[in-house]
Amino acid sequence: MQINDKTKRWLFDMYNKQSIVTVKSHNIRYVGVLKHISAEHVMIDMPFGVKKISFTEVDKIIEHKR
Repeated sequence: MQINDKTKRWLFDMYNKQSIVTVKSHNIRYVGVLKHISAEHVMIDMPFGVKKISFTEVDKIIEHKR
């Protein structure tokens, strides 16, 4: 996934709103609350624990509207 300034603002906006997101990585979808963002990875809080996914493995991030 390409990370540019617009993408960073979008991700931090979702983080601040505690958005529910779907992260697609290698044809697997993880759904949870956006917990943490850094330059290297994204973490989502799911019912069975926290999942840490490297941005190099992320294919797509989708925000769910409340």
